[in-house]
Amino acid sequence: MAVQPTPQDTELALARTSAEIVPSAALVLTALYAAIALGHWLLLPATVREPLVVLALGTAFLCGALALLWHRHGRDRLGHRAVAAMALLAGINTAVHLWLQPLAQNATNHTILLLGLGLLVTTRRWFYPLAGLALGSWFAIGEIRTVADMGFWSWQLVFAATVAVIAHEQRRRTVRAGMARESMLRQHAEVLQTLMHAPELGTDRSEAVLERIVADGARTLGAARAGIWRFDASANAIDSVAQYDELGPGPAQLARRLTREEAPQYFAALETERTIAAEDAHQHAATRELRGGYLDELRVDALLDSPILVDGSLLGVLCIEHRGGERRWTLEEQSFAASLASLAALAIQSEERARLERRTQTAERLESLGLLAGGVAHDFNNLLTAVLGNAELAASQLGQEHPVRADVDGIIDAAARAADLARQMLAYSGRAAFVTQAVDMNHVARELVESWTRNDPRSRPTEIDLGDDVPLADADPIQVVQILLNLLGNAVEAGAESIVVRTGRVTLDERALARCVVADGVDPGDYVFIEAEDDGDGMDAETAERIFEPFFTTKRLGHGLGLAAALGMMRVHGGTIELETAPGCGTRLRFLFRLSAGVERVAVPYLHKEKHMPAPMEAGNILVVEDEPLVRSLLGNFLKKAGHSMDAIGDCADLARRLDVMQLHTFNAAMVDLTLPDGDGIDVVRQLREKRADLPVVVMSGYDGTQALARLGNTDRVEFLSKPFTKRQLLETLDQVTA
Repeated sequence: MAVQPTPQDTELALARTSAEIVPSAALVLTALYAAIALGHWLLLPATVREPLVVLALGTAFLCGALALLWHRHGRDRLGHRAVAAMALLAGINTAVHLWLQPLAQNATNHTILLLGLGLLVTTRRWFYPLAGLALGSWFAIGEIRTVADMGFWSWQLVFAATVAVIAHEQRRRTVRAGMARESMLRQHAEVLQTLMHAPELGTDRSEAVLERIVADGARTLGAARAGIWRFDASANAIDSVAQYDELGPGPAQLARRLTREEAPQYFAALETERTIAAEDAHQHAATRELRGGYLDELRVDALLDSPILVDGSLLGVLCIEHRGGERRWTLEEQSFAASLASLAALAIQSEERARLERRTQTAERLESLGLLAGGVAHDFNNLLTAVLGNAELAASQLGQEHPVRADVDGIIDAAARAADLARQMLAYSGRAAFVTQAVDMNHVARELVESWTRNDPRSRPTEIDLGDDVPLADADPIQVVQILLNLLGNAVEAGAESIVVRTGRVTLDERALARCVVADGVDPGDYVFIEAEDDGDGMDAETAERIFEPFFTTKRLGHGLGLAAALGMMRVHGGTIELETAPGCGTRLRFLFRLSAGVERVAVPYLHKEKHMPAPMEAGNILVVEDEPLVRSLLGNFLKKAGHSMDAIGDCADLARRLDVMQLHTFNAAMVDLTLPDGDGIDVVRQLREKRADLPVVVMSGYDGTQALARLGNTDRVEFLSKPFTKRQLLETLDQVTA
């Protein structure tokens, strides 16, 4: 509530008000008494002419001098004294005039003097003594000198004094009201200025600013409650995000939602009016829909609601709520509420801008890391293909009892683990192999927990909380299970004693998406989720900010690629991730997937698929287009041991020179690397197919070939082989493509 002015403030304000009229009043009196002096000289009898002319000229001179001195040296705090001095001069002039000419009509001078005092003098300590002197001089002169019709004119003076008192008190109250209004506006400005300089403003922590806005707004306006509600366009409702109540936290502070269906008139008013000033909230057209619920529950009698608008769109509403009967909201209070709403809009926009800037910076950093990781993983996979393949060839020539067999097996194991790291780097960069299908997340959760408890000796008691009627989701179930198994392992290392794997369906609005880790290109709507929640140590904000960065880890022996791979997977799937964690409060990671267009619910064994393998292909000649010599050499060894021969080409230029004379009908199949130094493997496949449309082709790459094969169009008798691969995987792929 606005601070009431002190007596000193009141005195100064009244003096300033009087000071504003000192120059004009002094000049008017100067001209008036100069004219009176002239009139006295021309009209009065000689017996009284000279003293009255001298008195009038003296009064005019003194008033003129006061006007000149005030113009040069006037002080606001002396204003009421200057006005009182002029009134005293006029009173002396009036009394002397009546003394020398005791005529009843001269009582008009006293009448005018009293009315002038009521309008000019603003302080009681000057007004009442001067008014008393005027009336006293009239009655004293009437007693000493003989004045005709004394009683009649005395009643006129009494009425004039009454009017003067009313005018004086009304003007004084007007000055005080203006001063109180000025004090209130000053306080409003100070509150707004303080909020404008809040350190949280301009950051992604708008909640703190909104809490300050509602608290300062309620206290400044002397209201019992205040709150800020955010508009949820997807649900056509407003949700409470910040509240203040003079009674303190309690049930009334609980967050709640108000839908347009519950209060259509209220929502319509928010969209069309600058403020809703309901003196009686129970009867106002825009707020009476809230009777019986919100208003009665919180004992609210009057409302001052101001929409939070951004570019003409409703973003939310600021509510100022009064208890204790009806209340009239002044224009100043309505303007202050609108300013607070604009400040809330600025805070929300600043948060969204800061979050967008941070997300853009993070995306740029992660994208550059993704390009680096993808390139490294691709080249790494080429080298691992040679390492793993040659180690496998060496192991096949050594018996189990050979002294170096254990060393070779160690090479194979290390190469396999390195290949797993490379796959995670590819997953982070979004270039890993994913096979998206309509997935039953409830089935995935059951498979996940079964594999976890059966195969991992570190497993903890794990609860399964499956949602009802969960729709199918577009996902790669193998990748989902592997990532969640990694999460469960992380939970154990974080000291978790119990874990919950949960599924369900949820609706995300724009604000919910803004809190997600991956939200670029993800639209509000319905999503299927699978999550893991543990009661482990949790993470602080700084750690949580970085856990999806590749190579960032808090583990002593970690490589920091597990959650980075999860991030890449969700990007490919067009989904998003929710993270909720705090030190000592555990961690909840929720993966949200788009709903699948498929409707058939088929239980597929996601963890252990059994493939139907065709009969082995007949021995023949294989065309190989591969730029890496180590890989070409390995392929030659693999194919030779399987009874095949190989014709190797290193690049596109060499293929172009030989293609016209090449007898493609003599080849059983072709193996083409997707990334060649001077061209694209898909273009090579097209060239080969132009010469022989039924040529079986195996496309090889350290990247995911799904998108590349999609560019090919016709994938009949085309298979993809991911690097690194073993001899068995190579031969199975050749058998598959030639079947």
